[in-house]
Amino acid sequence: MSNKNSTLLTPNQLYALLIGFTSGVGILSLPNFLVKYTYQDSWIAAILGGTYPLYIGVLAIYISRKFPKDNILAISKKKCGSFIGGLLNFIFMTYFIFNYVVITAGFNNVSRVYINPYLSSDKIVITITAAAIIAACAGIKVLGKLNEVIYYILLIIIILCSMAFPKGSIKNLFPVFQSNGVDILNGIEASMFSYSGIEAIFLLYPFVNDSAKIKKTVMKFIIVIVIIYTYITFITIYYFSSDIILKNFWSFVEVAESVNISVIASFKYLFVFLWIPVALRMSFNYFYASIFILKDFLKKVSFLSLSIMVAPILIYLTSKLTDEYVLRSILKLIVPKYVMFMILYISLISLLIFLKKGERNEIT
Repeated sequence: MSNKNSTLLTPNQLYALLIGFTSGVGILSLPNFLVKYTYQDSWIAAILGGTYPLYIGVLAIYISRKFPKDNILAISKKKCGSFIGGLLNFIFMTYFIFNYVVITAGFNNVSRVYINPYLSSDKIVITITAAAIIAACAGIKVLGKLNEVIYYILLIIIILCSMAFPKGSIKNLFPVFQSNGVDILNGIEASMFSYSGIEAIFLLYPFVNDSAKIKKTVMKFIIVIVIIYTYITFITIYYFSSDIILKNFWSFVEVAESVNISVIASFKYLFVFLWIPVALRMSFNYFYASIFILKDFLKKVSFLSLSIMVAPILIYLTSKLTDEYVLRSILKLIVPKYVMFMILYISLISLLIFLKKGERNEIT
């Protein structure tokens, strides 16, 4: 039993993984997406955008109680049949592949601006993918520990950036509640890319060594991620104002540039240095999830072999998104459709579980 438990996730590692699936490249540009619609009220849209992870999280808690040992891939086939369930699982897989591609492309674009503009995109993307293969093949337990460590780096970044408050102005937040209902809804939709990632819970919860703590862990994650994104949006508007944010690609980086620490010549470079593992672990997580689902279709092929087979495709797709304008246009077009699919897919599975009460595997 002890050997088995040593390969499972602790509730804290599940929490760190959920944070790792949702916070990375998005923390740099969320204010940019929101202020297009809700201006100085964008922090309100950031709060309300948390309704999506809340809804998905509540359904995850329900499903995990009914089927604590089965992930959504198995449940989908049980409830919808092999063909329809397999089709739904395939679309579910493309969601993680899509996120890996756009997150890695986003990291590449930021890297060429703030880290090393002379390093080619191909080298960056190939290096990230190679590292993702190594991390993913190490297994979910290693990823859980890695995410635990990097979670604290994320907290350090957020705490240090609070030093920008004295340079901001409360006037940048006024007038409050100027946005109408349509603007707020558009802002909520714009926040979906940053809030997406909680869907990984449906793959992760069977790995948790204490199923009774899943509810507490998921609710803790939802509260923290909403606070993080609301804080980032709030401090960016407070420092810049909504008009200036629109002139920056990654506005939160510019907030970091305003921080002065006497022993550090430029805090922005320290910020970017700390942000690298935060962004990379997000790519690692999505790569693992993509291959994990693919292996459910190709059970006889090893995880490593699948990783190597898929890597060239991912590298090719990522290399086509080196233009940040194009990347954001694709996000705006595709992300809402994936979010709608996730809502319908997970709601359907939950409804089928509820209607078929005779098929229970729940924990007490």
